[in-house]
Amino acid sequence: MSLIAARLVASAENRLTRLPSAPDRPGWTSQLGILTSAAHGLDAVRTTWDETLDDLPMNAGPGTPAYDTAAARRNRAAWPLLELWALHGHTVLDIRTAAEPSRPRLQSTAPVPPVTSTSSTPAARR
Repeated sequence: MSLIAARLVASAENRLTRLPSAPDRPGWTSQLGILTSAAHGLDAVRTTWDETLDDLPMNAGPGTPAYDTAAARRNRAAWPLLELWALHGHTVLDIRTAAEPSRPRLQSTAPVPPVTSTSSTPAARR
């Protein structure tokens, strides 16, 4: 599994174990499993792509039929897995939000610019 995906899922799994027994959202464990499976699938797609590139003729590059056909096959395999991350990836953030104590948000306003003149017309440039 890619290093980033592995870290995201591992961090979420670690935080999930520290949450109270009744988390705010059921199904997080199964969604993390889906993300893990999808990440493993993407790794397999990448491995297959690397092997495919090694098997292509030396002159096959983007824009050639051999390369473009292989790239289209790779993309067809990857899209459903990427869609799973798009659908369930928020779970990682949801778990992080639930595991962290809420912090008060700073209430601030933009500073008021100082009043330099009471005239309603702009000062003449010198």
